[in-house]
Amino acid sequence: MLQFGPADNASLIKQAVESCLHSHFQKDEISNPKAKILPIRSSGPDSCISVLLFSANRPVLVIKMPRIRHRKIANTSIENEFKILSLLSRKGQISSHVPKIIDMLKIDGENLLVTKFIEGTMLNEVIDNELGPKEFDKYSFQATKILLLMKKKSVLSSTQVNKTFIDNNVTSPAKKAGEYFPQHLNRMQNFLNSFFIFYQPSGEMLASCMYHADFNPWNILFEKNGNQRILDWEDASEDGLPMLDLYNFFTILFRIAIIGESLDAKNRPIEAKILRAESVISAYQSCSKEYKSLFGLSDELSDLLFLIYALKSVLFFVTTKRNAFAYAENWLTMLSNNYSKGFFEQYMKRTVQSFKG
Repeated sequence: MLQFGPADNASLIKQAVESCLHSHFQKDEISNPKAKILPIRSSGPDSCISVLLFSANRPVLVIKMPRIRHRKIANTSIENEFKILSLLSRKGQISSHVPKIIDMLKIDGENLLVTKFIEGTMLNEVIDNELGPKEFDKYSFQATKILLLMKKKSVLSSTQVNKTFIDNNVTSPAKKAGEYFPQHLNRMQNFLNSFFIFYQPSGEMLASCMYHADFNPWNILFEKNGNQRILDWEDASEDGLPMLDLYNFFTILFRIAIIGESLDAKNRPIEAKILRAESVISAYQSCSKEYKSLFGLSDELSDLLFLIYALKSVLFFVTTKRNAFAYAENWLTMLSNNYSKGFFEQYMKRTVQSFKG
């Protein structure tokens, strides 16, 4: 007998599970099938839910489907995730580092993505435990190495860094951010002016590659055998900018190190937080060096990409309304100082120094 928790689309869940049972299980291979809603962290405005299908009390399949109130955006994101995973699954050694697609269902006009359940521990759970700085550094480095491999295998084209590129990715987003935060507009403009004294776009070519768009410790699964899988590709694109995922990962990782996610981690002694934060900086230095080498990026061009990432983050927080203005204000404060080379790394070092007193 199928069992369901409360959901806003229980009928769709029931049809999806029955379709999976019919298509992927022989009657003599399954006993006591059950389905339950996964309490997972969703992207965006919680547009999707995931249902875990059990066979004989053992999880076997994950079914991602739209929430009724977010049908349009959810159907688009699920379709995009299916496209991206299909592409990555054909790229040899990369296929073992993404979810395995079982099926793509269409029920009553809704898209449902079925993937194999993979047992493991999410990276955020690993690093929120009492890891020493070396282990903290090791796990973060392993995760970014997998991402680097995917980007290396997916370079499709190049984008010219010219005035149009700067207008679309810096000038226009900065102007929009200034409309939300007029109190930061002048200081942010001073930052941009000082940055473009150091960096003048000269038409150099910037590789386009796979962009996950939500690469963070909640989306990285460590299996018992040591393999890592990157999950939740619904916002990904094939032609993203090369450093943005790396910046997102280390921004969040640094926050976890300094603040902590669990209550125990938040109460960790300040000395332990400083050691972990310094290990994040060390890992970032190693990883960013590899990324810059692979894509032929100068320090100034890497800083331009971080500036693009920071402005994207500001506008994301504002438009999603999730702790929007507090997070966005933090970002704009970072951009409200005069530019210095490697300013993301400098920002992390200044933060650590402030904790040291």
